[in-house]
Amino acid sequence: MPLVVTVLGGLAGWVVLCAGSGLAALEGGRRLVNGLACAEIAAVAALVVVSQVTPLVGDLPTTLPLPAVALLALAVPVGKLLLTSAPATLAWAEAAPPRVRTAAPARHPRLRLATVALIGIALGALAVTTPVGGELPPVSSVSGH
Repeated sequence: MPLVVTVLGGLAGWVVLCAGSGLAALEGGRRLVNGLACAEIAAVAALVVVSQVTPLVGDLPTTLPLPAVALLALAVPVGKLLLTSAPATLAWAEAAPPRVRTAAPARHPRLRLATVALIGIALGALAVTTPVGGELPPVSSVSGH
């Protein structure tokens, strides 16, 4: 169970970082996108090395050879690096108007605390009341296409 929580937490953090880096790229910053893409490339390389050196990763659940799987996994981070360094992207970022700082919003710590608590209670209630397990629903013979 702790492994599942760790993996899901890591995936959630990765999704938030990807969204934040995309927003930063729209505003003209490329460091976060490039850093995240380089980290993804390093993670793929580390997984390939671990799969070759240790028996930790067994047979892949695919008929593709490991180099093909690695190249498929590298497609997205390499695409990010190519996109952020494209001449059109650089020209668009230079043409963007400079950012103007606005006044800090009013601070309401109790309202923020109440909002986060309400979200936590709602998610906790959803997790507790959602039925888990049991029989799987019957497979439909109609494809839906």
